[in-house]
Amino acid sequence: MIYNVKKIPFKNKVLKISLFLLLLGSVFLFLENTFYQYIDTQGWLHESMFMPLGAFSLILGVAGICNSLILLDTKIAL
Repeated sequence: MIYNVKKIPFKNKVLKISLFLLLLGSVFLFLENTFYQYIDTQGWLHESMFMPLGAFSLILGVAGICNSLILLDTKIAL
C-alpha cells in the first residue's frame, strides 16, 4: 500500500530557537563540569561564566518549548 505523505516544513521558529538554547545550555553545563570548576589551596571555589550561561539557556529553552506547545495546542483547537 502506498501512502501519499506530504513533507511538512518545520516552520516553528520559536521551537527551533528553544531547541538550540537547550542544546547550547547542555554544552555550557558540560564544559563547566568538565574543565572550569575547581577548589584552590585556600578553599575558594572557582567557576567560570559557563554555569550562569548554561542555566539561563536551559531556562529560556524550556520556556520557549512550553510556549510553542501552548501555541500549537491553541492552533489545533481553533
